[in-house]
Amino acid sequence: MATPITDIQEKSKTVDLTMEFDQQKQFFVRRIELREIPPRDKVIRREILLDEGQVFNNRLWEISLLRLNQLNYFDAIKPENAN
Repeated sequence: MATPITDIQEKSKTVDLTMEFDQQKQFFVRRIELREIPPRDKVIRREILLDEGQVFNNRLWEISLLRLNQLNYFDAIKPENAN
């Protein structure tokens, strides 16, 4: 079972979302949604190694974060902040 934990930041108008997963079960990526970056949508999706409908793989997620950080399009994404 996946348990979402949210932390709403009123000043920056953002929401930090943390997902806690039961390590015994497989989870699937239902949807990857990018907002407020339409001109770079294809470039960013190319760097994400997980596909919609695919079984979630933590190693692919970590590599995807590394690749996204190498683009330098936005502030560095830390693995502990991108769950």
